[in-house]
Parts: sequence; C-alpha cells; structure tokens
Amino acid sequence: APHDGWEFVNPLGDNSTAAVLGGVLAIDVDLANDHSAFVTTNNVPAVMQDVADVDFVIEAKFDSPLVATTGTEQQTQGVLIEESPNRFVRVDFSTFGPQKFIYAAMINEGASPQQLGLEQLPGLAPPMYVRITRTGNLFDFDYSLDGAIWEDYGQIAPNGGFVVNRMGVYGGNTAGVPFNVQVDYFVDVTPGGVDCNVNGTADGRE
Repeated sequence: APHDGWEFVNPLGDNSTAAVLGGVLAIDVDLANDHSAFVTTNNVPAVMQDVADVDFVIEAKFDSPLVATTGTEQQTQGVLIEESPNRFVRVDFSTFGPQKFIYAAMINEGASPQQLGLEQLPGLAPPMYVRITRTGNLFDFDYSLDGAIWEDYGQIAPNGGFVVNRMGVYGGNTAGVPFNVQVDYFVDVTPGGVDCNVNGTADGRE
C-alpha cells in the first residue's frame, strides 16, 4: 500500500492497484476499462495526498516506459493537482498511437479546457521528470529526460482562480492496453524548506 498520508483512489472500483515495491510506487492500471482525466471524466487510478493551498514546487520522476502503437491506443502517467475531482490541473507524459508527448491542461467541471499544445517527444523513454511551480494563480510546467537539463513547457493560469486541495500521481490507458506506472518519487522541492504537505510525512527522493 502507499505510505501513510497517501490515499489510493480508484473511481471505477476495478482491478487497478497501487503498491510500494522496492521503494518504487507501482500503479497497475486495469486493462479492462478506459481510464482518463479529461473534460467529462476523471476515473483514473491515482495516489493522492491532501495539501495546503500555498505556493509550491513539486517534482516527480517516472520510470515506466510508454509503448507506442500503430492505432489510437493511449497510455498516460502524470501528476494531478485537484481543487475537486471535476476541477483539476494535470500534466503528463502520454502516448496516442505512434505519438509520444507531454501534455498539460486545467479541467473545469465540463467546460472547455485550458490547455497547452502537445509537445512531441518522439524518443521519450525513462526516466521522465516533471516539475510544477505554483505561484499564486499561475502553474508553470518544466520537464527533463535526464534529471539534469530542464525544458520549459509552458504555463496555465486557471480562469476563476484555483484552490489546491489534493495532489498526487496517476495512470491512464485505453481499454485493452496494460500499463504499470512506476513512480520513483514525488517530492516537494519548494525553496526555503516550505512544505505544502499537511500529513506530517517528510518528502524524499528515495
């Protein structure tokens, strides 16, 4: 099971699971169903934590490969930042058929999403790092494919403001496509030692 202070969320109640194995969080996404976090649906298996509504810098590292196909199948692994299950910010590494890319959006209860254009990453392979900096109402996204060189992906300022209540990591897929998300770490790296966590559990990159 995930560490104390973290909750496994499985909206469909299917055979998706989450476990910590050898210091790595594994989210096994059930291949019997579609799992997505978009305008009208947020049914992805996720491991989430309650947090304070403050500025922060968070970083996640994913060690699971994304498998391209010749069809329209999809695999997704990324970070969810929720005001509610229907109003959230997401940023993720994904496939759609032969494409591999990073994507970010703010989903607002069925309205048209605020989103960044797909940034194609044809050679995308583990490790994959993403960093989200929240400053007031601005979310800034950066990514790295080696943990050393970071690329700016873009920014989203949610219309109507945004209250952060929970955040965590998730996996998605198209039915029939197996996917086991491997998360090496999800940490708060906010300068000055400020921590948005409210669970009393210290973060670490191990």
